[in-house]
Amino acid sequence: MLEIPLPEVQFSHEIGGFLADLSRRVVSTDLFQVRSKGFLMICRVSSHSDLMALPRVGHYGGVHVKVLSREKSGAEVLQISGAWRSLFDAGAHDATRLMRFMESASREPIYVTENPAIHGKTLRASILADERAISKLFEEMRRAKIPFKVAGLSTKRTASRSPLANLTARQVTILRLAHSMGYFDIPKKVGVEDLARMIGINKGTVGEHLQRAEKRVFDQLL
Repeated sequence: MLEIPLPEVQFSHEIGGFLADLSRRVVSTDLFQVRSKGFLMICRVSSHSDLMALPRVGHYGGVHVKVLSREKSGAEVLQISGAWRSLFDAGAHDATRLMRFMESASREPIYVTENPAIHGKTLRASILADERAISKLFEEMRRAKIPFKVAGLSTKRTASRSPLANLTARQVTILRLAHSMGYFDIPKKVGVEDLARMIGINKGTVGEHLQRAEKRVFDQLL
């Protein structure tokens, strides 16, 4: 388990303000994808109406925010995306190193075992990787001057017993998102087309990943 104090990361002034407002309103993080050039996040917030960026133009300092749905509870589901370079001031000290770290992290054999979550002003993430990859990650984070704390470190000896152990990373991501968004509820709150729109891939691919994931999980459970 890694903990990253967000106020200590050298984000641009605009993004820092946006994240501070967002962290006070986030209810849950339903998806967080690290991509080679950027990121995609889907989260529920108590209200976005007074977030600094959204009432004006729907994006903030290069980070794009879109309301996907509004729930009966009053919570709203947001899609937040952007390129890594949009998070930092172009001329800021260590900004280039930070961006390179973000881009390289997506290519390492490191798996997020559950969606990163914001708790107060801290980002928490549970990751799974071999010792070499973990050591490299920590070293690169120190070089990039990303503050972090290891809240827990253990050997995942029982990972193979999980029904998710036989799924690909993409299948786990889509299955988790489908579950959190109400795909398996009765009646369904979202369909395959809705999930495809959220993560930006075609409906057929999402449907295939869901079917394969369900089959493998049921094979192990039944």
